[in-house]
Amino acid sequence: MRNRTSIVILCSITVSALLSGCGASNKIPDATIKTAIQDSTNIYSDYNLAIQELSFPSRNYDKKEKTESVTVTVNAENADSTYTATYDIWGELIDKTWNITSVTPTSEEIKPKAVLSYEDISLLSDKIVESAQGTKQAGKFTDTCTMHIDECNISSEPSSNTANANITLVANTQCFNVYRDCLAIFNYTLDGWNLSDISSGDYTIQLNESGLVGNWALDETSKNNFTYLNIDHTSEDSFYATLYAGHHDPYIKSNSYEINIDEISEFKFTTNPLFNFLYNTRNGREFTPYFECHNDSGELLGFFVIYPENDEYPMPRMNGSGPLGYLIKQ
Repeated sequence: MRNRTSIVILCSITVSALLSGCGASNKIPDATIKTAIQDSTNIYSDYNLAIQELSFPSRNYDKKEKTESVTVTVNAENADSTYTATYDIWGELIDKTWNITSVTPTSEEIKPKAVLSYEDISLLSDKIVESAQGTKQAGKFTDTCTMHIDECNISSEPSSNTANANITLVANTQCFNVYRDCLAIFNYTLDGWNLSDISSGDYTIQLNESGLVGNWALDETSKNNFTYLNIDHTSEDSFYATLYAGHHDPYIKSNSYEINIDEISEFKFTTNPLFNFLYNTRNGREFTPYFECHNDSGELLGFFVIYPENDEYPMPRMNGSGPLGYLIKQ
């Protein structure tokens, strides 16, 4: 009686094993799928992505053809990113071994583990400045006339692969500062944060009173004419000055020549609202604000621009129409 019971139990185990073996052959092993995915792309090895989990939205085994089509979602990560991708996989069972014949990616999602930071934006500052300021053409921007980030307000949510920042750029010079507000859009990839778009507002100028106030005189390139400008103070986008202009008579001896001086007091020079770059072939493109001077009747009396300090001319210069020539800050 004891022997018959043992035989029945043994037969039951054998049948279960056979059924279990048949069931296993209808499913591509997870390890085989994982290896096939990693072999189909360099993304996991290049970015040191470790697969954490495989999930299967659908699996379809064809018993007659001994094939299986699988939709699998991969969750992976590295130190900086999480990576989710979905693949359609097709395999064929040949001689009790699964052969993966196709691995087709259908979607992917990349998310950062940290929000966008100021350090991330700093790494992209050259691209931001170039987009807002313009590309460097013939010559160069002088160091004092290259914009840099002055203020930065970041909007970034955890695990979001998009972010934006309101950025104020500034170029600081001795006589004025140039500002421009920008909205920068960033997107995240496995390479990190990238600048995807930027929109920029108008340029604005802030006058530096300490750099403007004082005496400006015609440079030595003019032998007979001279101009002398005394800037008294600034106010918002204007400064106030007294202008002296005269002429040396070259035919009169140097010890007894006449100087004819026209004095115009309290000129108001106001920046034109249309501020642009001006081009200088020797020194590259620079920020050069444009000023106009009008009398009480609105008549244009003159205009000029300020060239900021640079390598060739250590002091700022003015150039304009009328009695104004190249003036050097004294």
